[in-house]
This record gives sequence, structure tokens and C-alpha cells, in this order.
Amino acid sequence: IRTNQAKFDIHFPIFLFGKNYVRVKAWDVYNNSSEETVSFEVVAASDIALTQIFNYPNPFSKSTYFTFQRSGEAPVAIEIKIYTVAGRMIRRIELPLVTERFVQVLWDGRDAEGDEVANGIYFYKISSYNIDTRESKEYIGKIARVM
Repeated sequence: IRTNQAKFDIHFPIFLFGKNYVRVKAWDVYNNSSEETVSFEVVAASDIALTQIFNYPNPFSKSTYFTFQRSGEAPVAIEIKIYTVAGRMIRRIELPLVTERFVQVLWDGRDAEGDEVANGIYFYKISSYNIDTRESKEYIGKIARVM
């Protein structure tokens, strides 16, 4: 880290696979301190992981974006399924070859037949499939439609 007045060498320990935390505390010349904690996940290069998963806006009225970050170098196939609270799948969105790290997918608030869905609570499942290793991961979330 370089500042206007000094250079600091910081050596981190070896992080384990999984969730890790780093807490940094610093003081200025007037002895005012500030502290921040950052969390991050360490995964193997061949693993796939979806992080920072959310949709916005939520609740939504017309449309919403599903957003997430993915790890790994290999391309993945992504599938988003949207369900009613009764468990009936109403929409499937497929992305056969995703190479980007930050993924943003628009849902227009319509079912498979093209009709607007009613107000209420829905569930979504985002599945990612590593084409090279055949590994898959899933995430389930909740979304609300209001008009």
C-alpha cells in the first residue's frame, strides 16, 4: 500500500478455501481510527461458485434483473427457473455459454406463454453447470411482483 507519506508492506497468511474475512484498522496523524471488515470466498480455479446473487428491483412492477458474479475460468451454462409459491415452474431462461464474470439477466415479468405474472411472491433457482468438469451449483431466492 502506498500513501503520500509512507509505503507499507502487508503480507497475508494463506487463506483457506471457503469464506474468509480481513479486518483492517488504520489511524491518521491525529490518532483518529477507522476499521473495516471485508469478506470474500476462496475457490479453486476449476470450481464454480456464484456470489453476490440478487435481483433488482425487488419487489418489481414491470421487469427485474438477476445479477451475480461467477468464479472459474471455464465457460458455464446458466439456467434460471421461476416458480410460483405452489412450486409450478412458470418461466425458464437459458444461457448456454457464459464466459463473463459479472452476469446480468433481464426478466420481463412474463411467464412461458408471454402473459404478465400476477402480483405475489415467486421463487427463482439459478443453476450453473461447468461444461468442462460437469460440476453444477444452484441458488434459490425469493422475488416479489407488485403493481
